[in-house]
Formats: sequence, C-alpha cells, structure tokens
Amino acid sequence: MLIPASRFLVLLGLAVWIGLPLALWLQSRILLKNHPKPLAQEITATLIPAMDRFLLGAMVFVVAGNAMMASTLKVLPANPVLITLGAIVVLRLLGAFAISTALRALRTRAREATATDNDRRAFQRLHGTSMLLTGIEGLLAIALLFQVS
Repeated sequence: MLIPASRFLVLLGLAVWIGLPLALWLQSRILLKNHPKPLAQEITATLIPAMDRFLLGAMVFVVAGNAMMASTLKVLPANPVLITLGAIVVLRLLGAFAISTALRALRTRAREATATDNDRRAFQRLHGTSMLLTGIEGLLAIALLFQVS
C-alpha cells in the first residue's frame, strides 16, 4: 500500500514542479500581450511568491515519496536519482529563500521614484537569474521524472 502512495507523491510533486512554472510563464506572456505592461508585470509579480510556496510543497512531496519508497523497499534510490533530486532541492531552496527574497526587495526599490538605473539593472539581472534557476529546476524535474518512471 505504501509503494503506490509514495509513487503518487513523487509523480504529483514532479507534475507540479514541471507544470507550474510553465503555466506561470505562459500566463505572463498572455498577460503581456493583452494588458498594459505595468499591469501584467504587477499581476505576475503577485503570483510568484505563491509559485515559490507551491514549488516548496512539490519538493516536500518528491522527497517524502522517495523516502517512503526507500524505507518500504529498504533500498536507496539509484545514484542518478539521488544526485538529480539533491540538485533540484538545492536549487529550489536557493531560489525560494535567497533569490526570491532579494528579488522582492529589489523590485520594491526599483519601483521607487528615486530608483537609479543601477537598481533597475540589478533587478533585471536577478530576475534573469531567478528565471534561469527555475528553468534548470524544470529540466532536472523532467530528467527525474524519466529516472523514476
């Protein structure tokens, strides 16, 4: 009974990990096409913290599912699975707690009337880094999906 449940947790977590960033990216493109840029950016900016929380939950599901499988089968997952999972977890924690926190502070500072071009460029660089890390997480989640399937 625990094996199907643990497999369900892993697959559900990976589905959220892969699908949610893609859905948010697609939604932001649609918003930018159909609404004024400041409004579209504001809506997307309010959704990003929710995405971070959901991705942390997905991370917990994937780790818990793998731990349940390992404890039930009394065998650790294969090394490629552990390495990929470890890389995803590190990237998610880095993205959620270091980059997202700094990004929110820079976004606030970049919107102020006294913001300099350096503030805006710093925000753009960090936003690009955040998007890159999320993309790498998604690719690693796809690789992990193939490894556990």
